[in-house]
Amino acid sequence: MKGESTLLNKGYVHWLNVIGRVRAGTNVASTEAQMRVELQQWLRSHWGEMSTNERLDLLKQTLNLGPGGAGITSMRQQYGRWLHILMMVAGFVLLIVCANVATCYSCVGWSGGSRPR
Repeated sequence: MKGESTLLNKGYVHWLNVIGRVRAGTNVASTEAQMRVELQQWLRSHWGEMSTNERLDLLKQTLNLGPGGAGITSMRQQYGRWLHILMMVAGFVLLIVCANVATCYSCVGWSGGSRPR
């Protein structure tokens, strides 16, 4: 994923990850075939917007269904650690806010004043 050969740096490469659910008992192979047909129809609906090279690549476009119960693995591996750090920082900030609010209420109580509304 790093370096000049990465797909992320190539302007002509596109991909889309979609997560969805199929009903219980659904034939995954037939659903995948139907979705491939719909993908090809959508791509052909944009025929006029495509360059000659894009038109040649039209038949190479594909779609694969796979189990997504655990989410998109590559995203989880790439961002999982940082999301845990973000959650810990957010929890720490909330702890500080709660301590500040508790301090404010304690100060008002000790001074004999009324609580802010």
